[in-house]
Amino acid sequence: MNLAYRDIRHGLFRFLLTCVGLGLLLGVVMAMIGIYRGLVVDALTIARSPAVGLWVVEAIRAKL
Repeated sequence: MNLAYRDIRHGLFRFLLTCVGLGLLLGVVMAMIGIYRGLVVDALTIARSPAVGLWVVEAIRAKL
């Protein structure tokens, strides 16, 4: 533990920069997870809200 404190004191700027980078990375990952979960909930809500037993859609024609 003493060695870790000495290493942080020696390279304080590098340690702080690493902490900021990891914090930003964690924030981005949490935002991506939140956006994904929100999109899934929104899509499922739209699909389940009419409470129909059968969906009728137009077929997609592939162009060759």
